[in-house]
Amino acid sequence: MTNDSVSTYLDKLLDEACSKFHKMRLKQFASIGITSHQSAILLLLDEKGPTKVGDISMYLGMVNSNVSNICTRLDKLGLIERRRPKENQRTVEICLTERAIGEMEGIKQSMSDIRIQMFNEIKQEDIEHIILGLQKLNKLFDLQMKNSTKQGNI
Repeated sequence: MTNDSVSTYLDKLLDEACSKFHKMRLKQFASIGITSHQSAILLLLDEKGPTKVGDISMYLGMVNSNVSNICTRLDKLGLIERRRPKENQRTVEICLTERAIGEMEGIKQSMSDIRIQMFNEIKQEDIEHIILGLQKLNKLFDLQMKNSTKQGNI
């Protein structure tokens, strides 16, 4: 295979894997009736804790206004709230509500159960190869992004 055909095949495999992962994650969040972007924000808040809209936008690669609109819908669903930290009243942080924290526990457990079931289907050695491959791929992406940023391409 040429470098170009390897690259094309790798793109196809990544797209397929991301699509399937995305569909699995959406299925878990269907129980509370939210979209993929809403689920991404909830997962981020669950991982990072209270976060400013601008930081959410940066982490997820979304525009601030879109994140703000999505947060408004999540607020109406009672899943997030906006708070002003005592140390800096000029900023607003988005955080999970008690309801969302409870929902996230069930969703994370369900996702964990699916991963356990999935990983029971393959050998531990294969899992380790997948992890190693993804770690190497992420390092390559980081290097490419760093080089592209220096050249002004990103």
